[in-house]
Amino acid sequence: EAEIAELETAEERAAFLSPHEIQVGSRRVRAARFVIATGSVVSHVPLPGLDEVGYLTSDDLLELRDQPRSLLVLGGGSVAVELAQFYRRIGTEVTLIQRSHHILSGADEDLARPIEARLRAEGMTVYTGTRLRRFERRGDLAVAHFSHAGQEREAAAEQVFHALGRRPNIDGLGLDLAGVEVRDRRVWVDDEMRTSQP
Repeated sequence: EAEIAELETAEERAAFLSPHEIQVGSRRVRAARFVIATGSVVSHVPLPGLDEVGYLTSDDLLELRDQPRSLLVLGGGSVAVELAQFYRRIGTEVTLIQRSHHILSGADEDLARPIEARLRAEGMTVYTGTRLRRFERRGDLAVAHFSHAGQEREAAAEQVFHALGRRPNIDGLGLDLAGVEVRDRRVWVDDEMRTSQP
């Protein structure tokens, strides 16, 4: 057993053993309180062929060293729109494919439509109200097959940006052993960001 030293960092897999003890790599660490700040991971979306053609996440796009010539953006949330616009503005050909009837589906449509118009004016291809069907690889290009406005369509690009949602990165943390309540696959917190474990 070890008490964690002030400012010590351990970059290893960790899991709760009890409310006051975690396993970090090969060591056990005790503390009066822990902060759970494990971030999120890309949600797996079961679309035929997507895993096979491969995709980039928002993390990957921020670390790219070589600019893709073309990019298929799957999703129209704030992160998808921001990165799509960035890549378009630096010269990448961008096609954005959104399931909802407008981008930024959590926002008012009256606000989202002018942004869509601006993206199109900047040269981005934007499809809304779509249904992704499948993906395939054609040479160096990833091809998305989808339905839009009652027609079957396809779009191809060098890279695919998966922005169809993220989920909390809590798998394997042993939150049940810590007495931390999880609701709808998320750590439940109160108005002061405290978990169910005092």
